[in-house]
Amino acid sequence: MNDPVAPESPPGFPPTRPVRVLLVEDVGWDAELIQSELARLGKPFDVHIVATEADFRVALKDFAPDLILADFSLPSFNGATALSIARESRRDTPFIFVSGSIGEEQAVDLLRGGATDLVMKHNLRRLGPVVERALREVELRAEARRAVQALHESIDVLVSTKRAFKSRALGELRSKLQRFVETIPWY
Repeated sequence: MNDPVAPESPPGFPPTRPVRVLLVEDVGWDAELIQSELARLGKPFDVHIVATEADFRVALKDFAPDLILADFSLPSFNGATALSIARESRRDTPFIFVSGSIGEEQAVDLLRGGATDLVMKHNLRRLGPVVERALREVELRAEARRAVQALHESIDVLVSTKRAFKSRALGELRSKLQRFVETIPWY
């Protein structure tokens, strides 16, 4: 008899830890549909649902989501406010709007304001690929930050080596590495 295989975790996440998803949604049926689409990915997700600004703020701190999915229109607050709050405390967490009603201009403004993507509720099949892309981008940014940190450490070694040996070649290499690191965007 074969043992069941544990679902594969997204890149960069330990296989035993599910991806923590904070879902900002006030309609139970919509929350179930969204969770069903996440389940189709075959990956472990821990979904925490909130519908108020107060609960959202608490969940950002206590639940510490890896991903935020938010409706745009809520009775007590809106998705734009949720995005603004999330960007204050969890800037690198992907924020995806899952909405049934949002205009094109609003969508553009939200993307400029830091939203990762937008999925319309009438086209939830897009949610899986959008979530996978967002999680991959998080891992790529983390890898880039680790690479830049390693470069900084190499530069520090070269600086101390140059001091010890007064080598012109090492100084030039350090300068080139430093210029390279300074030109890397947002990592």
